[in-house]
Amino acid sequence: MKLNEGLIYANDNCIGCNHCILGCPVLGANISVTEGESNRIEVDGDACIHCGKCLEVCPHNARECIHDFRMSVNNVFPAVAGQNENGYVS
Repeated sequence: MKLNEGLIYANDNCIGCNHCILGCPVLGANISVTEGESNRIEVDGDACIHCGKCLEVCPHNARECIHDFRMSVNNVFPAVAGQNENGYVS
């Protein structure tokens, strides 16, 4: 499990309202974490399918997306990630 280490992650605006959990099509992609007396919902980078539903439903703007093409290709299309500059899988 990689919490907040993927294309979509929770920022400091998260108050643990659970809207992201309710809107997410993947059970377990959003994990409730208690920090001191506060609760927040972090993203499991291994389970998240990067659909963006949590970005749409969060009323607190507590979700952000990394706009990194190479990371996107590696996460969304893992079979392509092993290709060399000629397009062959190495």
